[in-house]
Amino acid sequence: MQPAGFYCHRYLLAADEDEATVKAFRRVGDNLDREFGWVSNGAASLHLEAEEISIAPIRKVLKPDNKGHTFYTDE
Repeated sequence: MQPAGFYCHRYLLAADEDEATVKAFRRVGDNLDREFGWVSNGAASLHLEAEEISIAPIRKVLKPDNKGHTFYTDE
């Protein structure tokens, strides 16, 4: 079964909100495809939206990348 969607967060270094969005989408998309292969094998399409972008303490960026996702079945 494939989920209808998911929630996740990423901390990263970026010059501005636009760069942060691009970097976060790339990381999330690459990780999902590496873990599940849904996008590259044509089983699913990916549409990402940034719900919130904010400045975080630098210590958050120094932690290992969070690759977790909270999946849900209803939109």
